[in-house]
Amino acid sequence: PEFIMNDTYLNEDIKMLRFSEHDYFGNVLQTLKHISQSGFYWLRKEVPKTEWFTNPTTVNAFYSSTTNQIRFPAGELQKPFFWGVNYPRVLSYGAIGAIVGHELTHGFDNNGRKYDKNGNLNQWWTNTSITKFNEKTQCMIDQYNNYYWKDANLHVKGKRTLGENIADNGGLREAFKAYRKWINDKRNGKE
Repeated sequence: PEFIMNDTYLNEDIKMLRFSEHDYFGNVLQTLKHISQSGFYWLRKEVPKTEWFTNPTTVNAFYSSTTNQIRFPAGELQKPFFWGVNYPRVLSYGAIGAIVGHELTHGFDNNGRKYDKNGNLNQWWTNTSITKFNEKTQCMIDQYNNYYWKDANLHVKGKRTLGENIADNGGLREAFKAYRKWINDKRNGKE
């Protein structure tokens, strides 16, 4: 983003922070308070479509329903997620491909489906589509409810994790389909 090259902008943003070499915990609390207060700036304002809310070095990916954007910071676009052309393509399809598919699927999961193409909370699906979606996702809720973590003596709460479960399954499915398409189109069906 452009602001990262603007020292004045960066210095203005953090000028009220006073860090100490001897108070790590205080530094963390002060930083978290600053981040929270900075977030209040956006209340009751239109969601900016061009503002970055993530550092480029972040190793993660994000889907934002209010901006209808998928974000892949530079930190995510390197090994072990993106391998480049000198390695077997299956590594990149299996890693970054699944991540891209995961974030894309969030746009149509149990939360993302509630937002329209402009990022507005707006029921754009028909009632019939919503009913069928809820019926289809019930099997996934049931499946994840049955997963048990012995060490914690806990079951997964399938309804609570539904969005991530949909995105994980959708991401893997799309990555595999994309890989198979590449094999068929570029390698004549041979791996």
